This record gives sequence, structure tokens and C-alpha cells, in this order.
Amino acid sequence: MGRFGDYTLVEKIGQGGMAEIWLAKRGGVRGFEKPLALKKILLEHTVKKAFVEMFIDEAKLTSRLTHQNIVQIYELGAIDGEYFIAMEYVPGWDLLRVLQRAASRKRPIPAGVAIRILADACRGLDYAHGARGDRGEPLRIVHFDCSPSNILVGVTGAVKVSDFGVARAAMDTGEGTASDRFRGKIAYMSPEQLDNRAVDHRSDIFSAGICLYETLTLKRLFRANSDAETMEAVRQAAIEHRLERHPEIPTPVKDILRRALARDPADRFATAGDMASDLEGFLFDNRVRVTSREVADFLVDLFEGQPMPGHQLAGAPKVSDVRPQTASPKPGGSWRSMSGAGDALSEAQRAAPTEGGFIDADRVAPLLARMSLERQSGSLLLTRTPVRKELFFQKGQVVFGRSNLDDEQLAGIFVSEKIIDERRLMVVANQARERDLPLEAMAMSLGLIDTPTLVRALNLQLERRLTELFRWRNGHYGWYANNAPPKDALRLDVDALGLLGRGIAAHMSTSSLGAYFTKLMNPEVSRAANAPFLLERLRLSPRELRFANLVAARSIRVRDLLRSHCKSDDDIETALRVIFLLYQTGHILADGVSYKTREATGT
Repeated sequence: MGRFGDYTLVEKIGQGGMAEIWLAKRGGVRGFEKPLALKKILLEHTVKKAFVEMFIDEAKLTSRLTHQNIVQIYELGAIDGEYFIAMEYVPGWDLLRVLQRAASRKRPIPAGVAIRILADACRGLDYAHGARGDRGEPLRIVHFDCSPSNILVGVTGAVKVSDFGVARAAMDTGEGTASDRFRGKIAYMSPEQLDNRAVDHRSDIFSAGICLYETLTLKRLFRANSDAETMEAVRQAAIEHRLERHPEIPTPVKDILRRALARDPADRFATAGDMASDLEGFLFDNRVRVTSREVADFLVDLFEGQPMPGHQLAGAPKVSDVRPQTASPKPGGSWRSMSGAGDALSEAQRAAPTEGGFIDADRVAPLLARMSLERQSGSLLLTRTPVRKELFFQKGQVVFGRSNLDDEQLAGIFVSEKIIDERRLMVVANQARERDLPLEAMAMSLGLIDTPTLVRALNLQLERRLTELFRWRNGHYGWYANNAPPKDALRLDVDALGLLGRGIAAHMSTSSLGAYFTKLMNPEVSRAANAPFLLERLRLSPRELRFANLVAARSIRVRDLLRSHCKSDDDIETALRVIFLLYQTGHILADGVSYKTREATGT
């Protein structure tokens, strides 16, 4: 720690080409202290009069900006010739650090989280672009340096854009070489910015588009082997070949990227607010709810065990302090397979998926049914922060799976099914670790389980991993065609279709099923002309089959069926569950439209 005027410098939390940033605190009466971030301009820049004057002017302008998605400036000053800005301290990480951490852990950022972060950043940019002075005159503020290092993502999920004004001051001095002025940021500039043409707020929109692409893919968009090559790539703004490499990005999001990254500013979004609205509209249209809570969940899991910038400040939150308390199953620390094989990350996480998109409880049945009916072979990677699952298919049958949920591990199955009690299981686990053997192999060698018992436990484990998907509110899936399970994996042969009804029954409430059909405006359900597969594969109970036959017999509105044929709450739940399952697997239509058609057209 050290003193800097009235401030106590606690910890250096960042340094760039023009300034260093300190976590600081300033005292008040009766022991009051407020943490803040202090940016000290490097001494070599303080001797440039033009830079200092413009820096002061820009700081005066941006200190007027008060918005939830912009870092607030508190004070501009100088102490012993060192210029500084005191600003809001955001406990968390900048987006650059988030991208670096995700890439190093080979951990894709969920598309919904990426979209939420950039939508919030665009809201902050839009406010700044439209800001006005005391007399109502437009301030015409342009950030000029919208890059991952200037988008802060707090540990609570809050997103704030930082460094308004400083980048512009550096750009407008006209001093130094291009390398001095653009160091590390060329890859985030707009074509007109590089060519020294007229620049307005749409330049920031281009930069935000770059950040969105890189957050979705963990790949750099324009950076090349040299500054000259990078500048040429930005000037060309050719992105189609890049987008083709990422089939996991939904088509509407690709359209947003194309518009934000248009070479001609006239072809871009008119405002950053319009870009934010399109991003949020995509989430809404796809019924994906991503709030700051989901962003926080992802960050806390991503940075688990890592010190947070500012952790030396007394009272500052730690990663472990802010982990949300939820009723969701507890994730384990690693990928554990059904048979104990395959602790390492799947190869599927190291390449682009064949296809991908959002997944929630409303999309599980159609997705698994399609994989099964098309007799596909490959792996299905499912992520919902902090949960990760991977299911391997072979000719439409699920043959292997793994998950990081503790209650989906074999140890949990052995205890819950009373196969091995907890006391003995602890002994088995200790011996398995000592001999570096899978838990089940050790249990078999001790005579505690036999092969039929193990197969039964593995089938129960797979059922839990499949049916738990029906509790998901939002997540992401990636399909990796022809990706094979680990060679030492014990393979099963499970028809996913037979487990869909159990998943819906276990994890979807009557109210959520009712809300689903209310959203469809109480549709008239009727039998589809051509059933995609035999109804027997769904393994319906006699009670469920009765409601399936009612729908098959004649067209009827959902509400009328419930009123006419349901005598209890259990009847209502069963009827809704059956209608939901039959509709999503293609056996019935809703108002004459199939689920597949409705999803494809958005009607």
C-alpha cells in the first residue's frame, strides 16, 4: 500500500500503454472508506500539452455520463504533476480476461451469456452516443476504443463500459506513430477509423460486433501476423468465411453480426441501442432468459479458485463469497463418465460443432427424438453454467455419457439405490484412489457388485443425465457428428425416446405445462397424418395411453379435453404431459401445425 494525495493505493489491477490502474480507497469521517479505481496517467504522456488538454476536456464530458452500463467518473485531478481519474470500482474482470480464461480452459461461453454481455455494453454505448450537455446540445461522444479490455463484467453479472474519453484523447493528439497510438487495439477498430475518415458512433458499433463474434467463438476476428495484415483485414471487413466455420452460431445472430460489421457505416445499425434490441429480441424470440444472475453464475464457475482483482482490499468480495445459492444439483470438479473412463475434456470441446443452439425444457424432447429417429452417431455436448453433460449416440441409441453433477456420479447411484452403503463406499473410494482404479472396478473386485448390478446402475445413471435436462431453463447444445466415446468406456444401448416421458414427469410441473399451451393460445390438437415412429417407443403407461388415444380419436382443444376427461389434478397433469410429449415428437398437431414447422417458422 502507499499514499497518493488523499487516496490509499491498495493494489495495482491493470496497466496499459498510457496509464496504470490502482484499486484505491479514500477515507471519511468515523472510519468510513470507499473503494474506487484510480487511473494514473503515465508520466511520459503528461509532458504532451495537447494530450493533457484534450484528456481534461474529454474527462469533463464523460463525467456527465450516469448509466448502469457505464463506469462512473468521480474526479479528475493532478497530484505532483501526475494526472489521474478517480472512478467507480467494479469487482470482477474485464471481458479480455474472461475470454482468456475461457480459452485456456477450453470452456465455451454460453451464447446467451455472450449475447447478454454485449447487449448490455451496447446499452451503455447508446446512452453515451445520445448524451446531451446542460443546454441540450448533443455531446457526440464516441468511445473509439470499444474492445474487450474496456468492457467490465462484474462478479454480480453487471456489465459496464469503461475508458470513455481517454481513447479519444489519445487518437486526436496526432502525436506519435500509428503503432504508438493503436498498440493492441488495431484489431478492434472500424475501417473508417483506420483510414482516418470521418468517424461517428457507428464506429463503436463495428467494434462491438467484433467483441460479440470473439465472445461467441473465443477466436480472434481480424488479428493477423502483423499490424499491416490486421489493418488490411479490418479494411476488407470480410467475415463470411469466418461465420461459415461456426455453425453453432444461430442464423439470426449471424445476421446481427453481418449488420454490425458492415464495411459501410450506412449499412450498420443506426444506433447501438438498435443492436442491443435485436440481441435481446433474439433471446426473447427463443424463450431464453439470461439475466445478470446467469452471467454471474458463469463467471463464478469459470474463475473458481482464482483470485479476483482487488482481493487484497479488506471487505472486497471473493469468488467463493458470491457463489449463488441455488437448489440445482451440485456440479463436481471434473468430467466423470459412467464407467469412470474419460476424465479429460472431450475432443468435442476442441472443435466447432456440426450444429448447435439453445436448449431448454421445451426443446429437449424434439432434439433427442431427432437424434434417435435419424439414427445419428456422434456426441451431444450440453452446457448450462455450471453444468456440463456429454451424451454419445451410435445409430440413434445412447451408448455412453458423462456429467459434472455429483448426484449423477456412480457413487450417488450406489447410495441412493442402496447398492452400497455410505460407510462401505468410503472404503471402496479410498482403495480405488490408492490403486488408481475406477470406483466400480474396485467395488467389483471386492465382490460388492456384479456385472448385472453395475449395468443396472449405469442405466439409472444415464436416465438421470437425460431426464435432468427437462429442468433446464436455458442452456446450449452442440452436436459433433461421428465423435466416438472413449475407447475404454463401457457402452450401453438405451433408446432415449423411452425416457422422455419420465423426464417430463420428473421435472416439469403442471403449471409450466399449462403455461406452455396457454402461450400457444389453447390450441386445437389433432392426430398427425403420418406418425414419425411407433407410439410404443414412448413407453406410455396405461393411464397415459388413454389420453393419447383421446387425442388420436378426434380434434379437440386442450382446455376442452381437460374439462371433459380429467377428474383430478393427477389427470390434468398426465393429460398435459402426454399432449406436450406427443406434440413435440411429431405425433399430433397444434392448430394444424407441427412442432417442427412452428419452430422453423417462428409462428
